[in-house]
Amino acid sequence: MLQGNPFVCEKSNYLFFFSISSVRNLDRSREDERRTKMDGSQHPSFEDYFACQSVYNILGNESDLKLSDFGFEMGDCVVEKTAMLNVGEKIHAYSTPVIFAMGILGNSISLKIFLSKNFRRQAGGVYLASLSCADIFALVFFVMTQWLKRVWPIFTDSRVTPVVDTDGLCQVILYLSYTSRFLSSWLVVTFTVERYIGVCHPFKRLEWCTTKTARRGIVVLTLISLVFNSFKPALSGVYMLDGELTKCTGNPDYHYISFILDSVYAVSITLVPFVVILLLNVMIIRALVKLKRRQKTNQVKAKEAGGRTDFTLLLLMISFCFIALKVPFFVTWCRQFLYSLHLQRDTSGNIDNINRIEIIKGILNITRTVFYMNYATNFFLYSFVGSSFRLELKRLVCCQCRENRSYSWTPQRTCMQSDLSHGETFNRNTAQRNQTVDDV
Repeated sequence: MLQGNPFVCEKSNYLFFFSISSVRNLDRSREDERRTKMDGSQHPSFEDYFACQSVYNILGNESDLKLSDFGFEMGDCVVEKTAMLNVGEKIHAYSTPVIFAMGILGNSISLKIFLSKNFRRQAGGVYLASLSCADIFALVFFVMTQWLKRVWPIFTDSRVTPVVDTDGLCQVILYLSYTSRFLSSWLVVTFTVERYIGVCHPFKRLEWCTTKTARRGIVVLTLISLVFNSFKPALSGVYMLDGELTKCTGNPDYHYISFILDSVYAVSITLVPFVVILLLNVMIIRALVKLKRRQKTNQVKAKEAGGRTDFTLLLLMISFCFIALKVPFFVTWCRQFLYSLHLQRDTSGNIDNINRIEIIKGILNITRTVFYMNYATNFFLYSFVGSSFRLELKRLVCCQCRENRSYSWTPQRTCMQSDLSHGETFNRNTAQRNQTVDDV
């Protein structure tokens, strides 16, 4: 424990990348005296602060890049916070439950719609149903559990999170969290590949862009995700820290291996999909521009391609939202990680470095909250862009309204039977987009 400073570091059994003993050997008294003369107050020395920061874990993340697997948690040090850090923590604490509730509701409605008769026959409906399912799992096993880990100690003064810090459930939650996030990212990639084939290689569309191919691809992707992420439960568990505190974290005996594998995982769900999606979308946009030029001289084909273009625009929006919501968090984390490496070699004791760390942490909390929105916004994209999705949503709502108005115990037509009487009208609407069954 560090004495004589307005913060307390409660855990110092080992540090990130360097030992605390080497830090304590620096001449701190001279630096403290200099700071006292400057403003008449006792500031923490930079060496003490950074020692605590190392235990505090510069990222403190139970997020994509799991430096917390080194055994350090966010609540292990209590420090004086900057305004940016306070703002970031409040945004994260109060916005996450709203994102969670909206995401669960929106993805549940989307899943029901994409499993309907009109969508499950189409490759696009199969992909989008799978994405909705993956996002629900990510919201439950990643977003909510991370919120509990970060906010529960603040509300209850307890450093142990129920359920999350229970052996057995700890490994299951981590495994499902990693698997669902991997699937969510790579399902967006498969969307982009499917649209790339449909737009840039239309003659191969009937061969590759089918429901059978989509189901096979999803099964293969799920198996890859289960195998690829099997390292997480194997290297994690509930371990005792400081002789009394038990936390769901990485095995201290394999902290370096865990860090390497978690870094590979983070790159695989952010940077690699980002590059693939960006390159394919550029080629898709180029093909759409060429198609639009040809449509000016062929109005018939323009009508046939209209709905297909709508569906492609929807997938472009999903792809770009993926980039816009995920990349800022990844970039901020990399910025903080690289800055931490700089601080390890900096012995100047500049107090500005301390404030800069806290500012980056505040930004990291904000971008983390934006990152969570990736799992909750697709429903609004579908509703905004997809005409067929809006039509099916309207049918679902009207169907529910008719069922709620039915008070008689006598047998009545079911909602599906009632919809059959309107089938010709619905079919006439969809027939106008016959060439674009995948229009959402």
